[in-house]
Amino acid sequence: MPDEAPAYRFLSAEQTGTGSAQDVPHTLGKTPESVIAFLTGGPASYTQPSITLGAHTATDLVATVPLNWKYRLLAQG
Repeated sequence: MPDEAPAYRFLSAEQTGTGSAQDVPHTLGKTPESVIAFLTGGPASYTQPSITLGAHTATDLVATVPLNWKYRLLAQG
């Protein structure tokens, strides 16, 4: 079997969008190579969701999610 670095993964707790960029602390210990956002719920009154991922760091994932949309972030490093 070839030597491969272990895959580092982090799944955030459910977050609530504010419409502004939010920092979500992670435990990867380095800047992630990829991040995926999953919507897990929406507001009582439907609005078209749009997610923007920002510049992630070694300590935080950054996402902008519309007001009152629920989401989780999955990061891999």
